[in-house]
Amino acid sequence: MANFLTEKYDYVMNDLADPRVKDWTGFSNPLLTLTIIAIYLLSIYVLLPAFMRNRKPYALKTVLFYYNIFQIFACVTMIYGVLTSGWLTTYSLGCQPVDYSNNPEALRMLTCCYFAYILKGIELSETVMFVLRKKYNQVTKLHVYHHTSTFFIAWIGAKYVGGGMATFPLIINSIIHLLMYTYYLLASLGEEWQTKLAKWKPKLTMLQMIQFCVLIAHSLQALHPECHVQKQLLLIYIPNVVLVFHMFWEFYKENPRVKDWTSFSSPLLTLAITALYLFSIYVLLPAFMRNRKPYTLYYNIFQIFACVAMIYGVLTSGWLTTYSLGCQPVDYSNNPEALRMLTCCYFAYILKGIELSETVMFVFRKKYNQVTKLQVYHHSSTFFIAWIGVKYVGGGMAIFPLIINSIIHLLMYIYYLLASLGEEWQTKLAKWKPKLTMLQMFCVLTAHVLQALHPECHVQKQLLLIYTPNVLLVFRMFWDFYKNSYMKKHHSNLNEPRKP
Repeated sequence: MANFLTEKYDYVMNDLADPRVKDWTGFSNPLLTLTIIAIYLLSIYVLLPAFMRNRKPYALKTVLFYYNIFQIFACVTMIYGVLTSGWLTTYSLGCQPVDYSNNPEALRMLTCCYFAYILKGIELSETVMFVLRKKYNQVTKLHVYHHTSTFFIAWIGAKYVGGGMATFPLIINSIIHLLMYTYYLLASLGEEWQTKLAKWKPKLTMLQMIQFCVLIAHSLQALHPECHVQKQLLLIYIPNVVLVFHMFWEFYKENPRVKDWTSFSSPLLTLAITALYLFSIYVLLPAFMRNRKPYTLYYNIFQIFACVAMIYGVLTSGWLTTYSLGCQPVDYSNNPEALRMLTCCYFAYILKGIELSETVMFVFRKKYNQVTKLQVYHHSSTFFIAWIGVKYVGGGMAIFPLIINSIIHLLMYIYYLLASLGEEWQTKLAKWKPKLTMLQMFCVLTAHVLQALHPECHVQKQLLLIYTPNVLLVFRMFWDFYKNSYMKKHHSNLNEPRKP
């Protein structure tokens, strides 16, 4: 057992790591980084509160003023460094592997990653200044977790992926921090400035949440089989970003009716299921099926009945009684109809979890060509968005997608059921396959949800920052699939010479 653990440790710390940082201070192992985090936690929770117990709070105005100036220049330096070390020269916004060579540009990018690690360590001092100023209310769970996790992830970034697409967050995060520290610098000039800037404070929080959505969407490209990057790191990075997003979201109103429901006090269970799903379809099941024949599986009849039940439940819980197609706020009361609608949302969440099994069945049937980036992203993102729907907006206009989506899925699973009856049915149904893909392009959902932007529509507009970009991204992926699968084939058939 000891030899096994030693081998695994050596594999993780040396074989997977970037050899260029092997001799850098603090990068042969995580001991220095973890020690700094431990001292940080001990200081802000034990040592400094004890030190400040009988002392007046320090003002630290001069320190904060120059600290904010330092951070502004640091962010500008980081943005310039990362952009000129690849992103404005050879990098693309798609899959971008790490260049582990000693190419001067690659080494500059690695230096930027090390600079990011140093900066994240310096940012821990912000909590120390909160305690010295006796601003204990700002030493929140969100603040402490965000700073410690980001510091450790910066260490992981420099040690394993000091370049490529993993450096995209450095640009986005530095832009957000540049705005944030500029805000803090101006706010430190006095009450007059604080009054002027008050309206921008929630917008900064909103920008931080947009940042997380962009980073998740960008990093998920790494899951594509032809994207040759270290996919293992996504198991740390993505859950952390989603968790931090959730903690930021806690600043906003949540649905109190689901607080004690299983898996709805936090997103951990949903994220664990998603992580297990990704690990299964990309690692465990392909290895399991390597020397086995494909399985024959049946599943469509269940989904047909589930879609019918969903359509009936949602229509009779508001859409055929009190709801309109315009702006429709959520009824957060315990009204029986409102509770039935909330139950429908929970049922949708369960169904989206069950739909993850479709990818598992593709692997069991050795239909690896169907385990596409579109299929995996669509299923995993929809599952998480269903969780968000139940937790925050279990009713109102947010339910409209359940009707449209269930109708499309009903048609889709009927098609799959009939196609499973044999080649004769597959031939009859062939002309309907592209039409089903066309139906899945969610223009109607985007058009409906944008009504929420109207100032007099009192719904949680923040959720649009997740929902609308996700719908647009899925639309784009469906469009690429449709274009490559049907339009190109059609054009190639037209260009074929006719038989005399």
